[in-house]
Amino acid sequence: MRSTVVKFLIILTVIFSANQSVGTVLAADLPETPVSSTVKAPPAVAAAAKPSSTPGSSLSAAPGGLAAAIKKAEQMPLVAPTVPSAPSRSPAEIARANETAEREQALAKRLEENFAKERQPRRKTVVVPVRSAATATAVERPPVAGPTATPALKFRPDHWDYAGDSGPQNWSRINPEWARCGSGNRQSPIDLHDTIRVDLEAIRFDYKPAHFSVQDDGHMIVANLGAGNSITLMGRRYDLVQMQFHRPAEHTINGKGFAMVAHLLHRDVDGKVVIVAVLLSEGDTHSVVQTVLNNLPLEKNLPATPVTLIDLAQLLPAQREYFTYMGSLTAPPCSEGVLWLVLKQPVQIAPSQIAIFARLYPPNARSVQPDNARMVKESN
Repeated sequence: MRSTVVKFLIILTVIFSANQSVGTVLAADLPETPVSSTVKAPPAVAAAAKPSSTPGSSLSAAPGGLAAAIKKAEQMPLVAPTVPSAPSRSPAEIARANETAEREQALAKRLEENFAKERQPRRKTVVVPVRSAATATAVERPPVAGPTATPALKFRPDHWDYAGDSGPQNWSRINPEWARCGSGNRQSPIDLHDTIRVDLEAIRFDYKPAHFSVQDDGHMIVANLGAGNSITLMGRRYDLVQMQFHRPAEHTINGKGFAMVAHLLHRDVDGKVVIVAVLLSEGDTHSVVQTVLNNLPLEKNLPATPVTLIDLAQLLPAQREYFTYMGSLTAPPCSEGVLWLVLKQPVQIAPSQIAIFARLYPPNARSVQPDNARMVKESN
């Protein structure tokens, strides 16, 4: 289409140059804007269309010149019009344009969010009357209660207890070194049931009167023993180190519990621990327990060291058959690999003696732990 228009304009230019009268007629029919202002004829066409200097020349007088000009115009390549390039912008202008675009996007996003909120159904407040004997009040609450937030537990560093946030259920969370209290699979105490009855080696007790001290460590009453007391089992000697009292007894036998227990803790030269558990039930006053109570310290964590001696051989029952299994300490750090020897026959202590321990401490016994199919042997 463009090619046809250009050729048509060239022909008009040639005709106008060849015959003034024809040009005058054409000029009367065309717009006032001259053709040369719109399309500039190529030099070759302009030369061919130059008016003849011969007087009386006319359009019919130069047919060959006109045909040659038209043919030459058709053979000439078209030149595309030059399109002005967009003016280059400075970095500051580009930055301002980007900021404007970002503000527009942010505004559009806020409008979209506000529109979405307007479309959501509004929650209604339900007023629930709460009446008491003294007054009646109203409590506003949402119709659907959300999940209740768990209150944060409050631990004192390295402090454990038998109840509250610092109780057995959280021992493993208080100190990383006590992780076994929560993750161990050989924890103590356990319920002693489904035992294997065999001829167990007799425990050889070598107890004699010894010096001791009594301490209230904030968890239990402890008697620390001087040197000279020990047991021998399977050819190894274990020295008696300490006696601890718990109320109630931590181990149970076929689900049956006992009023208290005395744990006699022993260690060998390699640090291996053996604990002899003496079950205590209500009955007559016991002299060894009374010796401990007579020497209770007046303040916690300050041991009292009496001049009298204590003979733990008198604490042992007449019959010394026992249950045995592998377990752990029953208080932090709950270390495993402890050999337990739980004497089957309980020893009697007076209710008044039990009452003194109860006055000093609430129950200070760890609950029974899963046995995880551990082997428990029992003396015949």
